[in-house]
Amino acid sequence: MFRHRYGPGVPGSDSSPAAPGVERPKRFLPRFHYELLVCGTRGHQLIGADVAEIRPQDSIVVRERDGVRWHRCIRCDSWLPLPPPRDAPLRHLPPLEQIPVPVRGRPLRDKVVLRAIAIDRAFHFVVLAFLGVLVFFVAAHEHDLQHRFY
Repeated sequence: MFRHRYGPGVPGSDSSPAAPGVERPKRFLPRFHYELLVCGTRGHQLIGADVAEIRPQDSIVVRERDGVRWHRCIRCDSWLPLPPPRDAPLRHLPPLEQIPVPVRGRPLRDKVVLRAIAIDRAFHFVVLAFLGVLVFFVAAHEHDLQHRFY
Protein backbone atom coordinates (compact mmCIF):
# COMPACT_ATOMS: atom_id res chain seq x y z
CA MET A 1 0.00 0.00 0.00
CA PHE A 2 2.81 2.47 0.85
CA ARG A 3 5.50 0.98 -1.39
CA HIS A 4 5.41 3.80 -3.88
CA ARG A 5 5.65 6.41 -1.13
CA TYR A 6 8.61 5.00 0.77
CA GLY A 7 10.53 3.47 -2.10
CA PRO A 8 12.78 0.44 -2.04
CA GLY A 9 14.21 -0.84 1.18
CA VAL A 10 11.02 -0.41 3.19
CA PRO A 11 9.94 -3.41 5.25
CA GLY A 12 7.29 -5.23 3.32
CA SER A 13 8.69 -4.30 -0.07
CA ASP A 14 10.50 -6.74 -2.29
CA SER A 15 13.98 -5.23 -1.66
CA SER A 16 16.65 -5.56 0.99
CA PRO A 17 16.26 -4.30 4.58
CA ALA A 18 15.42 -0.62 5.06
CA ALA A 19 18.08 2.03 5.11
CA PRO A 20 18.17 4.27 8.19
CA GLY A 21 15.70 7.13 8.01
CA VAL A 22 13.41 5.62 5.37
CA GLU A 23 11.73 2.85 7.29
CA ARG A 24 8.08 3.11 8.20
CA PRO A 25 7.44 4.67 11.64
CA LYS A 26 6.61 2.15 14.34
CA ARG A 27 4.37 4.51 16.31
CA PHE A 28 1.28 6.23 14.99
CA LEU A 29 1.33 9.05 17.56
CA PRO A 30 4.37 11.28 17.80
CA ARG A 31 6.35 11.30 21.05
CA PHE A 32 5.90 14.19 23.41
CA HIS A 33 9.21 15.92 24.09
CA TYR A 34 9.40 17.59 27.48
CA GLU A 35 12.59 19.35 26.40
CA LEU A 36 10.61 21.39 23.88
CA LEU A 37 7.96 22.20 26.49
CA VAL A 38 10.56 23.48 28.97
CA CYS A 39 12.49 25.43 26.32
CA GLY A 40 9.20 26.95 25.15
CA THR A 41 8.28 28.15 28.63
CA ARG A 42 11.68 29.00 30.15
CA GLY A 43 13.74 29.71 27.06
CA HIS A 44 16.57 27.88 25.37
CA GLN A 45 19.81 27.13 27.17
CA LEU A 46 22.44 28.43 24.78
CA ILE A 47 26.19 28.36 25.16
CA GLY A 48 28.53 30.88 23.60
CA ALA A 49 26.19 33.84 23.30
CA ASP A 50 28.67 35.88 25.33
CA VAL A 51 32.02 34.92 23.76
CA ALA A 52 34.07 37.02 21.36
CA GLU A 53 35.70 34.29 19.27
CA ILE A 54 34.53 30.89 18.11
CA ARG A 55 37.19 28.18 17.82
CA PRO A 56 36.92 25.05 15.62
CA GLN A 57 36.52 22.80 18.69
CA ASP A 58 33.44 24.84 19.71
CA SER A 59 31.55 23.85 16.56
CA ILE A 60 29.58 21.22 18.46
CA VAL A 61 27.61 23.99 20.23
CA VAL A 62 28.33 27.22 18.27
CA ARG A 63 28.97 27.85 14.58
CA GLU A 64 29.45 31.11 12.75
CA ARG A 65 28.55 31.60 9.10
CA ASP A 66 27.99 34.80 7.12
CA GLY A 67 28.07 37.00 10.22
CA VAL A 68 25.41 34.96 12.01
CA ARG A 69 26.15 32.66 14.92
CA TRP A 70 24.18 29.47 15.19
CA HIS A 71 23.82 28.36 18.80
CA ARG A 72 22.77 24.87 19.79
CA CYS A 73 20.38 24.57 22.72
CA ILE A 74 21.88 21.97 25.02
CA ARG A 75 18.43 21.03 26.36
CA CYS A 76 16.25 20.55 23.26
CA ASP A 77 18.99 20.30 20.58
CA SER A 78 17.61 23.15 18.42
CA TRP A 79 19.87 25.48 16.46
CA LEU A 80 19.07 29.19 16.80
CA PRO A 81 20.60 32.10 14.84
CA LEU A 82 21.83 35.09 16.85
CA PRO A 83 24.04 38.04 15.95
CA PRO A 84 27.54 38.03 17.46
CA PRO A 85 27.81 40.03 20.72
CA ARG A 86 29.33 43.51 20.53
CA ASP A 87 30.94 43.59 23.97
CA ALA A 88 31.60 39.99 24.91
CA PRO A 89 32.80 39.39 28.48
CA LEU A 90 34.54 36.11 27.52
CA ARG A 91 37.10 35.54 24.81
CA HIS A 92 36.51 31.79 24.29
CA LEU A 93 34.12 29.13 25.47
CA PRO A 94 35.20 27.16 28.54
CA PRO A 95 36.04 23.50 27.93
CA LEU A 96 32.94 21.43 27.20
CA GLU A 97 33.61 19.28 30.28
CA GLN A 98 33.04 22.33 32.51
CA ILE A 99 29.68 23.29 31.00
CA PRO A 100 26.77 22.10 33.17
CA VAL A 101 24.34 19.88 31.28
CA PRO A 102 20.64 20.59 31.95
CA VAL A 103 18.19 17.90 32.93
CA ARG A 104 16.83 15.98 29.93
CA GLY A 105 14.83 12.86 29.17
CA ARG A 106 13.11 10.90 31.92
CA PRO A 107 14.35 13.05 34.85
CA LEU A 108 12.97 16.15 33.10
CA ARG A 109 9.67 14.39 32.48
CA ASP A 110 9.49 13.42 36.16
CA LYS A 111 10.19 17.00 37.18
CA VAL A 112 7.44 18.38 34.91
CA VAL A 113 4.92 15.75 36.03
CA LEU A 114 5.67 16.33 39.72
CA ARG A 115 5.18 20.07 39.26
CA ALA A 116 1.87 19.46 37.51
CA ILE A 117 0.78 17.23 40.42
CA ALA A 118 1.83 19.92 42.91
CA ILE A 119 -0.17 22.58 41.03
CA ASP A 120 -3.17 20.25 40.93
CA ARG A 121 -2.93 19.63 44.69
CA ALA A 122 -2.59 23.35 45.42
CA PHE A 123 -5.67 24.07 43.31
CA HIS A 124 -7.64 21.38 45.12
CA PHE A 125 -6.48 22.75 48.48
CA VAL A 126 -7.73 26.24 47.61
CA VAL A 127 -11.09 24.96 46.36
CA LEU A 128 -11.63 22.65 49.35
CA ALA A 129 -10.55 25.38 51.82
CA PHE A 130 -13.07 27.75 50.23
CA LEU A 131 -15.79 25.11 50.52
CA GLY A 132 -14.83 24.48 54.17
CA VAL A 133 -15.08 28.20 54.99
CA LEU A 134 -18.42 28.30 53.19
CA VAL A 135 -19.70 25.36 55.28
CA PHE A 136 -18.63 27.09 58.52
CA PHE A 137 -20.29 30.33 57.36
CA VAL A 138 -23.55 28.51 56.62
CA ALA A 139 -23.40 26.66 59.96
CA ALA A 140 -22.77 29.91 61.87
CA HIS A 141 -25.68 31.74 60.20
CA GLU A 142 -28.01 28.79 59.79
CA HIS A 143 -31.00 30.38 61.48
CA ASP A 144 -30.82 33.63 59.45
CA LEU A 145 -30.27 31.79 56.18
CA GLN A 146 -33.09 29.33 56.89
CA HIS A 147 -35.47 32.20 57.63
CA ARG A 148 -34.47 34.03 54.43
CA PHE A 149 -34.56 30.91 52.29
CA TYR A 150 -38.04 29.80 53.38
